[in-house]
Amino acid sequence: MLSGTPVANKPDDLWSQIFFLDGGESLGQTLEQFQSRYGTTRGYKNADDLRERLSAISMRRLKDEAIQLPPKNFRRMCVDLVGWQRAMYDEMRNELALWVTSLSGQQILKQADAILARLVRLAQLASNPRLLDADYQETPAKFMALDCLLEAHIDREIEKVIVWTSFVGNIDALQSRYSRFGPVTLYGEMESADRDRAVRAFQGDKAVKLLIANPAAAREGLTLTEANVAIYLDRTFNLVDYLQSQDRIHRISQTRPCEIMLLLANATIDQFVDYSLEQKHRLARFVQKDTGQIATADLALNKPNVLRALLWPTDRSIKEGQGLG
Repeated sequence: MLSGTPVANKPDDLWSQIFFLDGGESLGQTLEQFQSRYGTTRGYKNADDLRERLSAISMRRLKDEAIQLPPKNFRRMCVDLVGWQRAMYDEMRNELALWVTSLSGQQILKQADAILARLVRLAQLASNPRLLDADYQETPAKFMALDCLLEAHIDREIEKVIVWTSFVGNIDALQSRYSRFGPVTLYGEMESADRDRAVRAFQGDKAVKLLIANPAAAREGLTLTEANVAIYLDRTFNLVDYLQSQDRIHRISQTRPCEIMLLLANATIDQFVDYSLEQKHRLARFVQKDTGQIATADLALNKPNVLRALLWPTDRSIKEGQGLG
């Protein structure tokens, strides 16, 4: 028996878990067989069959059905990049656009990992250009927005806040910037004893108002319900990191409504990451029978034209049919 969320990032996640349990009887002897049955070159097919097979060998219980928790509210806050940050972002975006438009469809498939790596670098520039350029001296736009949010929430004596950043390089900078809030940190390179001390301090020390954490290092098993506000400085395409990190504050012992705040830089890859995560979540919920319907566009993994606009914000467009999400 296995427990947990079966679709952590995409339906392909299911195959290895079910193969471990039944040796391939339900979903095929190989991942290639699974992908042949349920995949297309740009999405998924036969999703109804997949969800029926999954429901026949599993029991699904949602948290909302098992326990009563306060509501979880989402707020998207858009900021404008200015100055050198905007210039750096535009330069890298245009370089990526030139490269992508020079590739054929087959070349794009072969270069998918390299393209996604460059998209992540764009997300770093939208978050904090100093992650890529030590000579950057301006204050990133999201840091200025975060200043206002933390002052508004932490200055109320009853509130603690978690700031999530996907880039470990941000953690030291934020810890120094917000030292007045007595911050503690969580990230992957920490020793277990240091992690435990940080969690205990955040949960039990009234002087510790802020936790700065990396979602990949703190996504499971932690109770951080002293906070009811989580601010995402940035995100990558990893759905499970995003969903699990939300639940650090939205779990048993939480008595207050939870506020999930997403900082998005206008006219950047942030909007595309946001759309991609929501699309992955919709697809996962359908396959797991959490919902009864799915849009054809989601099964086909169709993305809005925003990516083409982000990569090349002029009248020129990326070649039709070249998806990068």
